[in-house]
Amino acid sequence: SAPTRDSSTTQDKIVINWLPLSSPQNGDSDVTSYNLQWFSNGQWKNLAGILPGAITTQFLLTSNIERGSTYEFRVRA
Repeated sequence: SAPTRDSSTTQDKIVINWLPLSSPQNGDSDVTSYNLQWFSNGQWKNLAGILPGAITTQFLLTSNIERGSTYEFRVRA
């Protein structure tokens, strides 16, 4: 599923959640990692899940946050 902002998000931290993939969305295969990215300074940057085994479905962002800014996130398996 698309990443969503958790209700515990504040002006100083962003908590991002997403649902794990299950059959048939996972192609009937095990998911080995989730890669979370955010759009910053005109490009997509990796936040988490670059290496296999990163199967968490939540991420806490506490740096490079500017109050009043809008952020875009995406996740892929």
